[in-house]
Amino acid sequence: MAGVTSFNCPNCGAAVDPDSTTCSYCTSAIAGRVCPECFGSIAVGMRHCPHCGARANAPASGRSGPFSCPRCEIGLSQVSVGEHELNHCPQCGGLWLDKDSFQEICSREEEQEAFLNFRNEPSESTPRKHRPKRTYVPCPECGKLMNHKHFSGCSGVVIDWCRDHGSWLDRAELQRIIAFIRNGGLRKAREREQNSLRERESRLRMREFQRAVPGRRLNPADEG
Repeated sequence: MAGVTSFNCPNCGAAVDPDSTTCSYCTSAIAGRVCPECFGSIAVGMRHCPHCGARANAPASGRSGPFSCPRCEIGLSQVSVGEHELNHCPQCGGLWLDKDSFQEICSREEEQEAFLNFRNEPSESTPRKHRPKRTYVPCPECGKLMNHKHFSGCSGVVIDWCRDHGSWLDRAELQRIIAFIRNGGLRKAREREQNSLRERESRLRMREFQRAVPGRRLNPADEG
């Protein structure tokens, strides 16, 4: 992940703390959401993520449906949860979330509450087809194999992710992600990332200092 950690007010451009809800300079409200690439916190109105540099609103292209489950290869059913229309597999209980829906769910507490009460259990009436579980599965929209992505790096949830279209979540993974967010997981992950960046910068300064001192030998650990 790139070392992009500056967080600026989208209204006046002043530097603000990533956890702030208002700008201390212009007092405008700073609404938060989640980066579609690294799942870090970003402010509404930002064009690029301050953590990884990705476009905050990258255009997506793909078919609009109907979709098939990338694991079971049967048609997905549409269900309404909160303000979202989701594609749900009645056989395995998996969910297909487009990029915008996933961002909103991760950013809005009222949407999270609706999904915590949603039970995407497999239907008992749906006949099961016994297939070996595939490690990499295709995106329901474009058909390309999706990447594995560890949500926020430390949540313990590995999702199937298409850069252009969205994420496939196996049964109960969305609820685990929401629990992680509501327990302060995104904030803790951001703090861990910032601490790691400071440590790397400190090591870099030490190496530069040691190289500038004539006759000073570098320790093997400093040369890494």
